[in-house]
Amino acid sequence: MTDLWSGLALLTLLALAFVALPLFRAARLHRAQTALEAEDGQSGENVRLYRRERQAIEFEREQGELTEDEAHQRRLELDTRLLEETETTQRAALGAPARGRWLVALAALLLVAGSGVTYLSVGSADNLALYDTAQTLKATPEATLSDYIEALEPYTETQADNPRVWETLFPLYRQASRFGDAEHALERIIALGERTPELVALRAQMRYFDHGMQLDDTGRTLLDDALARAPDNPTANSLAGLVAFHGADYAQAIDRWQTAAARYQEPGSVRAMQEGIRIARERAGLTAEAQHDAKTQRAPKAQAASQVDVAIASRIDGDVPDATTVFIIARDPTTPDGPPLAVKRLTYAQLPAEVTLTDRDAMAPALVLSSASTVEVQARLSRSGNAAPQPGDWVSDTQRVAVSDAPAVRLTIDHRLDSDGGRD
Repeated sequence: MTDLWSGLALLTLLALAFVALPLFRAARLHRAQTALEAEDGQSGENVRLYRRERQAIEFEREQGELTEDEAHQRRLELDTRLLEETETTQRAALGAPARGRWLVALAALLLVAGSGVTYLSVGSADNLALYDTAQTLKATPEATLSDYIEALEPYTETQADNPRVWETLFPLYRQASRFGDAEHALERIIALGERTPELVALRAQMRYFDHGMQLDDTGRTLLDDALARAPDNPTANSLAGLVAFHGADYAQAIDRWQTAAARYQEPGSVRAMQEGIRIARERAGLTAEAQHDAKTQRAPKAQAASQVDVAIASRIDGDVPDATTVFIIARDPTTPDGPPLAVKRLTYAQLPAEVTLTDRDAMAPALVLSSASTVEVQARLSRSGNAAPQPGDWVSDTQRVAVSDAPAVRLTIDHRLDSDGGRD
């Protein structure tokens, strides 16, 4: 932003220099013009011609070619002509060199004011400030996702009605698993622009993740709206498939994901849908086999699962409302900052609890527990109910557990997060 204003100031100074340049040359030009007029070259030539003709009249008179009266008459005509020619070559007096300088000053003032008004009316200082901040962060290799969000969030106060602010923050919030903030960003984008089916579907998706893989009434209304207005929208169908998958309606999940896969342009999204379809087909097969096994009293096949015992430290026990949300989250150890492979949502009143995490607890069709051999699990008590960690949340230490029939690991919620995400 500083470079922009410096450039504008430099261009304005150059424009003013061109406008003011004649002022500095006026005095010199005035002197030169005055000297030229003083010499009066045309008048001098007229006088020389007058003298030659006068000499010719006198010569003719002396030679007897003209009488005295004729010579006198010729002299009067010559004098009259000289006077007339002298009057026609008279010039108006030059004005003072400083005359009209106020017009130049007024023109300079109008130039500066006009440039400022034009920029404010058709320019975009807010977007340039946002761009400048983003470029500064990109030039800082050590800048983290949190640094980006922290630097850009103040613009939500100073430029609350600028959709670019929310469009910039939304993907950052989503990547940081701050789904509640991501949904709010989408809500502002819709309010400031057009309510497109894609934006509505994305908002429903963020709300779904923020509510621990549960689609509340508002989320259901948003999803239904998106599907009603754009039945083939890939984002809406992907979410509808996920809801169906977690509800064990695998046929519906397959149908929705096939629709989404046919509309997605990005190869990664297509692969995710195809993987989800494959898993749903397997689940549908396992379900049928499980029913058959129940009839023949045979045990169904085992599936990928991780066992977790969740407890809460006695020093905070009793100081928490029963409805407070508890998240049990499993992540791939190779991508600890990536999206979870499984999320289970409980309440404080249910603790202590034995929890089994499976592929049905996945947040996305391609990100499932069975895709890893071991996972890192952690329990978090969230007073706000936000899926993203917040200062003041109570958490357990992270434990690694195999995705198999390994013994359960114990997670004890015993320390609180501070503003930096560390122990309080």
